[in-house]
Amino acid sequence: MKCLQLFLQSFVLLALRVQCQDVSTNGKACSLDMMFVLDGSASITNVSFETALEAVRKTSLTFWKNSPQSRIGLVTYSTLISQVIPVTSDTSLFLSQIGTVAYPGGGTETNAGIQEAADQLKASARRSGRNLPQVIVLITDGKSNSKNRTLEAADAAKSAGIFIFAIGVGSGIDETELNAVRSNDGDTFNVDTFDLLASKLNDLISSVCDIVPRSTCPPPLVTVEKCSCIFIKCHCIIPIAVAAGELLIIIILLIACAAIAKRKRTRTGKRENQANGVGKSAATESGST
Repeated sequence: MKCLQLFLQSFVLLALRVQCQDVSTNGKACSLDMMFVLDGSASITNVSFETALEAVRKTSLTFWKNSPQSRIGLVTYSTLISQVIPVTSDTSLFLSQIGTVAYPGGGTETNAGIQEAADQLKASARRSGRNLPQVIVLITDGKSNSKNRTLEAADAAKSAGIFIFAIGVGSGIDETELNAVRSNDGDTFNVDTFDLLASKLNDLISSVCDIVPRSTCPPPLVTVEKCSCIFIKCHCIIPIAVAAGELLIIIILLIACAAIAKRKRTRTGKRENQANGVGKSAATESGST
């Protein structure tokens, strides 16, 4: 019975993860999982940081009006990760959480912000089973503390299928670095001041469904959590990019479980027959005496 349960659970998860859900016209994605990554370093004043937060809040509401199934989250960073709002489609929850975000100050560890956002997106997809295109929108006013670490984090995120936009604010940005971070070099959304950020974010959001291709959907992943095989020890986590390979593994698992269960039934039957034989023998001896 447990083997059958394992098979059915695996098959359902496979069906959920094989497809990119909610896809729109012209092969472009309209529903997304999107993380804003906001620089909160000391070069950004408290006032400018609050202006940026308000721009993210307004932009998120605008996007949700046209794409209510999308999920949006936020990472703020400076020397360390300051605050994380996991992706959600709950507008009220997002607004209440963004109202608690505080200005961190400190350095500019942009690599940490990108990596945290990527981790949040991947973890959320695993938990929910939704396989929507994933997007990071980086907002920063200057050079990162380590260009190499930043580019490594961006490359890792893009290799995982995450599409990255980068918005530079002010005159202190490193255009070369931002172009390397972006998924498309041509997608330039830089602005002169934080007061202009809201307008620029609206421009980005209005075109995001035309820019982000469906091909950015992460590869399918079958994950059966808290699973224990009865006769064989296994972790039941099978990351395979090709759906056919996943299905084959599931079928093999089912056949193996069925074979082992049949063997167990055979052994149980033999023990019962032996027990019955012993019982008959004892009864015969008792009758003869």
